[in-house]
Amino acid sequence: MSNADQIEYWNGKAGERWRDDARALDQLLAPFLDAVLQALPQDLTGRVLDVGCGGGSLSLAALTRFSGLSATGVDVSKPLLSLANERAAGLGGVEFIEADASTYSSAETFDALMSRFGVMFFTDPVAAFSNLRSQMKPDAPMSFACWRAAAENGWVMTPLKAAHGFLTDDLPMPPPRAAGPFAFAESDYVTHILDSAGWRNVWVEPWDGMLTMPGETLSDTAEFSLTIGPLARLIAEQDIDRAELKAALIALLEEQVGSNGKVELSAAAWIVTAKA
Repeated sequence: MSNADQIEYWNGKAGERWRDDARALDQLLAPFLDAVLQALPQDLTGRVLDVGCGGGSLSLAALTRFSGLSATGVDVSKPLLSLANERAAGLGGVEFIEADASTYSSAETFDALMSRFGVMFFTDPVAAFSNLRSQMKPDAPMSFACWRAAAENGWVMTPLKAAHGFLTDDLPMPPPRAAGPFAFAESDYVTHILDSAGWRNVWVEPWDGMLTMPGETLSDTAEFSLTIGPLARLIAEQDIDRAELKAALIALLEEQVGSNGKVELSAAAWIVTAKA
């Protein structure tokens, strides 16, 4: 997708779905809030830029974790920004702005940059990260989370495995490194982008763990996977019987119920740090 396509996508049904399922998504991605914030200097103060802020969870968590910090979140999605502003109502020290981070410019420079899965969608990532670096003070730290390859992520592959027998066409696979959730699957590619954009001390650390899938029942969890993520697009693009697919997915999810009674699926990401 081009940046224009991404903006259209996140302002359409996808953005509305993510807004409506924000609580479930926050539950799913909760481990990465701490991972991103822990990778920043723990005495951080000043202004932090949250790239691809979505519903504002990371910005709001940063205000709780760091005293003397203010946060500016930027995103292209009007539906998600409306949620972020609702959540921040009455709070000081935080603002959410509709902007394309690849071209965003602030009147004042920032003391840090952070992002939770919001930086993999740039058509020209080197230019985007160059622009972001220009918005930072010298030596400002950066910390962000990005997904590794889809094949390493059980939360992606389990629903796709369920869909395999229902596909009317081959599973569409984006070109390697194409803008999208898994654009930064290769650590060397991430390092190359940031080095080329002028960031220093780049460090790419693997994160491996289990994600607790949302839903009180297997049916709820399956419904979530059918609504958010790669299956949602497949159902829309191909003539797939949704009820039959859901039954097949529930059968697979039954095998992944953990000791807490919830479905737990593997996740693989990078936690990336650097300095401006």
